[in-house]
Amino acid sequence: MTRFKSPRFAVEDAGEMRARPRATVSAPMSLCPTGSCSRVDPAGARRRPSPDRSSRLAAVLALFAALGGALAVLLPTRPAAAASGDVLFSDTFESGFGKWSTSNTSLSGINTMTSSSTSRSLYVRGTTVATTSIAVDARVPALRVRAWIRRGSDRFSEQPDSGEDLVIEYLDSAGAWVSLGSWPGSGTAGAILSLDQTLGGGALHSGFRLRLRLTRGSGGPPDNYGIGWDYWHIDDVIVSEATPSTGLALGRCEEFSGGLTGWTVATGYGQAHTNGQAFNTASQSLALHGGTVTVTSQAVNLASARDATLRFWLRRGADSFSEDPDTGEDLYVEYLSSTGQWNRLASYAGSGSPGEIVQPSFTLAGAARHAGFRLRFGMTGRDGPAFDYWHVDSVCLSTQAPTADWRFEEESWSHTSGEVKDSSGHALDGTAHGEATTAFLDSALDGDPGTCRHATFDGTGDGVAIPTRAGLDQSAAATYAIWMQPHTSIGTRFLMGMNTDSTNATRSQLSLWTQDGALLGRAVTRAGSYAVKAALPAQKTWTHVALAFDGRSLILYQNAVAVASTSFVDTTLVANGRELGIGDVPETRNASFLGYLDEARIYAEALDASRVASVMKETHDCATISVHFRITHDGSAANCQPESIRVRVLDPLGNGVPTYGGTITLTTQTGIGTWSLARGDGFFSDGTANDGVATYQFDPADAGDATFALSYASGPSPIDVDVYDAAGRDDDTEGKLSFSPRASR
Repeated sequence: MTRFKSPRFAVEDAGEMRARPRATVSAPMSLCPTGSCSRVDPAGARRRPSPDRSSRLAAVLALFAALGGALAVLLPTRPAAAASGDVLFSDTFESGFGKWSTSNTSLSGINTMTSSSTSRSLYVRGTTVATTSIAVDARVPALRVRAWIRRGSDRFSEQPDSGEDLVIEYLDSAGAWVSLGSWPGSGTAGAILSLDQTLGGGALHSGFRLRLRLTRGSGGPPDNYGIGWDYWHIDDVIVSEATPSTGLALGRCEEFSGGLTGWTVATGYGQAHTNGQAFNTASQSLALHGGTVTVTSQAVNLASARDATLRFWLRRGADSFSEDPDTGEDLYVEYLSSTGQWNRLASYAGSGSPGEIVQPSFTLAGAARHAGFRLRFGMTGRDGPAFDYWHVDSVCLSTQAPTADWRFEEESWSHTSGEVKDSSGHALDGTAHGEATTAFLDSALDGDPGTCRHATFDGTGDGVAIPTRAGLDQSAAATYAIWMQPHTSIGTRFLMGMNTDSTNATRSQLSLWTQDGALLGRAVTRAGSYAVKAALPAQKTWTHVALAFDGRSLILYQNAVAVASTSFVDTTLVANGRELGIGDVPETRNASFLGYLDEARIYAEALDASRVASVMKETHDCATISVHFRITHDGSAANCQPESIRVRVLDPLGNGVPTYGGTITLTTQTGIGTWSLARGDGFFSDGTANDGVATYQFDPADAGDATFALSYASGPSPIDVDVYDAAGRDDDTEGKLSFSPRASR
């Protein structure tokens, strides 16, 4: 291709920059196998080296000093005693081209067109060229490779075009070049990019090298007035020791802070590596981007695992920190079954909200429970590695799923046996009593998936009782976890647990409760009773609390932070086969909670802070519509004339839901009163006159807002008007409605 462009800048040829730095030697090299040339005779007396030996030593040292920089270039670089973070190789290119060799000195060298930390950087340009580093002794547990990269621009060099890509590779122990990444020439001119990857496996050998390669171009000097075409600039190349990844394993989480040790990457149009663009913990996550690519775990033995669960953190890319995927650029997760088939667990659409975070959880049973279980993350699409990112972190295989998991997703409770469902699969269902019910007024974690509905307790005789069954009692270890939103700090209010009162002869297990401005937890063990105490979290605000017992300590967590603990001699929990309560003390039915509770769980293990944090972030699909209702009236009315009752449909954040088309029930809750429609385009029915009940199906034209008239000629007063559908109820913010024989206004 012939191009005609104005000249830009003169270029320093690589040959003009080849002066090698003077070598420095920190200590003389020992030539004796023991590190000393002294001899010890049988009597123990030391002798000085013989003159001939001293002369030979001096000659060798002189030769070493004379060779100086040549040895520095020829010998692999490695610190004497490496540790994580230690630099094995670095180059800012201020000292020339001495640590690199190139296939064409007219197409690669050092210049001052642009740089990162200092004034110079390495470039490749023109057409196919490869520039290779000296050997680096990378016999370390893991390796981190970083580099500053800049695409050329006509403002300071010359911009590459489509297909004129930069590829960075490393030489593995088998002598093969393995790609670390490629950067397309067709991107934004002058864009500053980066490489940051942690390596293991075949990268960890004494002959590790880096190679910077331009795939093609339109020509070097003398084209373009001596500048040449299609520039890429590289600076601040650093190779350092890193902490290796443990890989995926049962009972722990893969955080990718040590790279992809234990994972296998198969690239198509896309790539996968670890970087710090987005993460849940530590400083790195797994990034899949650009199109088709899979990342497969090492084999994990799940043959004897009971109720193994998989959970992970996933974030869709966004232009603010990586690049958002589009339709068809999806992420999926699969596992290798016992029959050798890849079974899909879930897919996530690229067309969703940029930057969205999800934290799914899956129960692994049946075909997943075998000795050769593997997990695979994959991506679809073909836009190229600079685009379409998915970020994966905190991939956890748990040894135990919750022994019990009460999510409170039922539409309502009516004192029916087993109505409060246990989602763990262990059939530890409970029954509500008092006025305890569920609502969708204020989720602990908003959204769908989220924590969705929650339990509500009015502080007087409300609770949920779970009768004793196999699996409810724990022994060596246990954790109770629950979301709480207290509406008072006064008195004693029970969250969850068994009866641990010291006056109760059958006290056992664990309990969580509040008392006069404090949050408390107690364990009843065979060695005695132990308690922990911390300040009560804020009222009318959701807080996740957990109480963990491991046989030697009891730890209380608030929002995954340990706030109180106590230690004791190794012991086990008392197990008396008693009822468990949520919202009030089991069996005695006292100390009723006032406020909201959600996501109550029991684990047969002591969760640490990181696991509590993961539990706290877990969400699930909402089984019901995420709406509630807001009633408006003026608080007082006359028996002789209809009272206006306005009903609005709101989402959990209090925003109107104009698309709502459900059917609501209106009730005076007294069995008295006649309803009529005052404003609305939907279908209204008052089936039986003066029974206090009517139904209304919203029309989209209502925009989620309708008004009704209530005629209440006589009956109990004040009344609590109630509105509900199959998913939610009104929020009771309107207060009571009082009737009098004549109008007060």
